[in-house]
Amino acid sequence: MKIIIDPAEARRFAGFLDERAKSLAEINRRVSLHISELGKNGWQDSRYQDFLRQFDEASAFLQVFLEHAEKYADYLRRKAAPIERYLGRR
Repeated sequence: MKIIIDPAEARRFAGFLDERAKSLAEINRRVSLHISELGKNGWQDSRYQDFLRQFDEASAFLQVFLEHAEKYADYLRRKAAPIERYLGRR
């Protein structure tokens, strides 16, 4: 059997992906709060509405990416476990 993945590297990348996904989610949350405050405190013209719509669309795409990243990180961890067992038996 030929192993085509380094389980330690897969786990490291899964952790990296988790960390970056959490960072992106937090940044998006903070930007959203600032945009909301800006709208409450003065920026209420049509450009604000356009920007808000575009931001909401981008946030929706980001949310889809974050969900995919979480699933892929879990996949990498699941993939690494049996390979580690196999390599441990050799």
